[in-house]
Amino acid sequence: MKKPELVITSSPDDGFLAGHCSYCYSVKFKLQGNTIDHKKLLRGMFDQHFKRVHLREDASQSAARIVREATERD
Repeated sequence: MKKPELVITSSPDDGFLAGHCSYCYSVKFKLQGNTIDHKKLLRGMFDQHFKRVHLREDASQSAARIVREATERD
């Protein structure tokens, strides 16, 4: 499965930046301005969305966490 990406929907000549998540079409990001700082901010907004929604542990990560937590208590 392909990793979700930030899709920019505005053009460089627009006075704003707009984009959305390639998996969550209803999740949209928009900022007034179109500078490098605005692009970094838009990327940060997407990264927060990605961590909150798409970053989940798989079965092997879950098993390792359970073992680690069980051994830390002893």
